Amino acid sequence: MPSVQIVILAKSVKHGEHCVAGKCISTRRWYRPVSNLAGAELNHNQVMYRNIHGTYSVRPLQKIQMSFLQHAPLIHQPDNYLIDGIMWQQKYKINLDELD
Repeated sequence: MPSVQIVILAKSVKHGEHCVAGKCISTRRWYRPVSNLAGAELNHNQVMYRNIHGTYSVRPLQKIQMSFLQHAPLIHQPDNYLIDGIMWQQKYKINLDELD
């Protein structure tokens, strides 16, 4: 699958695992990165991104370039996409007034 640039709109932590979701800037499609085909949450290392200053954990309103192995929908989570393990890249952030 080609990489996509996503605006992170949600990030939560439960039992030490992370749930991240956002919308693609060009298609406005929702993406929820998952660690396996069963829709498992992401671990701490899987929610890290890199920019020119270092490596950090994603936060809402950041633009993040990420790529996936495949679409992995579940009945209750049709927006799941299986991550490919390549570290995400920050494309900076979006301001609240830029959101539709």
